Amino acid sequence: MSITTCYSFASLLLQSCSLSLLLAAPAQCQQQVQQQQFQQAQPVVQKPRRPAPVESVHRNLQQWPSTVPVPLPPDAKFVAGYQSQYLNTKSMTFFRFTTVNQPVSLVDWYKRSLQSAGWAVRENATSSGRSVSTISAIKNGVSCSINVLAPLTSKDRTAVQISYSDR
Repeated sequence: MSITTCYSFASLLLQSCSLSLLLAAPAQCQQQVQQQQFQQAQPVVQKPRRPAPVESVHRNLQQWPSTVPVPLPPDAKFVAGYQSQYLNTKSMTFFRFTTVNQPVSLVDWYKRSLQSAGWAVRENATSSGRSVSTISAIKNGVSCSINVLAPLTSKDRTAVQISYSDR
């Protein structure tokens, strides 16, 4: 109850109640204000944070990972990648390549290729600014995410980043 409400309450009591009730109202309001100030002064107790995950494997890739069942366009040029795993988690593989394909046609190609290979595909919204389209897919508990980045200039190639998690 706010101070304004308390004083409004006291005004109503004055009109309809005895003097003894009126004298009790300001004391009650003062007590409520003190309780609110005490509650605000209490430190906020935060939940303890979980410890950071411990990486058990990290391996840079020099070429396409043969274990990743995600299709690649025929003209794809490998740029970089790595495989990583943390204790008690699934292994993750990340790699990047470039292609001469336009982003829109590449997104369509990925949707068709993944669906024909039995993946459940979901296309996410394209982000503003530099055009980035994202496709997510799941198959037998395995997931992948494909980010297609539009070239900055007409001389650049389309960049694609794929992340894949093992079973």
